[in-house]
Amino acid sequence: MTTFGFFSIVQKSGTKNLTVRSRIGSDLDRLRDRYLPGLSPTKTTPNNDYRYRVTVSHDELAGSMNKIVADITYDNFKSEVEHAQGLAREKVYAKVWSVLDSGLPPLDTEPSTDAIAPAKKYGGVVFDDKCRVLVREPKNHFDDYFWTFAKGAPDAGETPQQTALREVREETGVEAEIVGVVPGAFKGGTGSTAYFLMTRIAEHPLSTQGNRETAQIRWVTQAEANKLIAQTTNEIGRKRDLEVLAAAFTAWRKRT
Repeated sequence: MTTFGFFSIVQKSGTKNLTVRSRIGSDLDRLRDRYLPGLSPTKTTPNNDYRYRVTVSHDELAGSMNKIVADITYDNFKSEVEHAQGLAREKVYAKVWSVLDSGLPPLDTEPSTDAIAPAKKYGGVVFDDKCRVLVREPKNHFDDYFWTFAKGAPDAGETPQQTALREVREETGVEAEIVGVVPGAFKGGTGSTAYFLMTRIAEHPLSTQGNRETAQIRWVTQAEANKLIAQTTNEIGRKRDLEVLAAAFTAWRKRT
């Protein structure tokens, strides 16, 4: 990842040169214009995961790396990406970062404190910059829940991270990113659930318009969340959500 493009660089079997691949053709154009005029013409391969590709010698690419490094003057990569390429590209990089931060396995044999616990369902506890948490009121108080957190079972092929982010988006309408985990798995009436700590990516007015599952969503303090969750008449679910709330705030304060 660079501030001017995203590339995958490999040496194909039976070749002497490197293949530089990109999903966006203009990324290769910027690389050629700024640092590597010796790149071959761009070849388009519509059926490949990296649609655009060029070739270059090892020595030419190594020389360009010196120039790229010399141009690093920023103190925050994602902010510089937003400045250079816009918010949409920065958001993509932020999502990649959040997945790596929460899901990259450790190199040693010690268990990671940021590893998500195995569970039947996955959800997210979303915080804002005022240390408030996002809670949702299910429509018709489904399963006797009055206020709770977004969660659900994985779709086929989904990772826990993908499941949790999707459930938060579908049940609250909030686009979030993962910044950690709530340690442990929490037993409910239909199996265990594990939760990620999240923050919202951008500030938008809260809305449940068109949402088939959620009547209301609110940003609330820990004390307010306790009172709202305590209204749930599903005893097992209420106990679990109160435990999740306490554990999430403990984990959040350790990170901040």
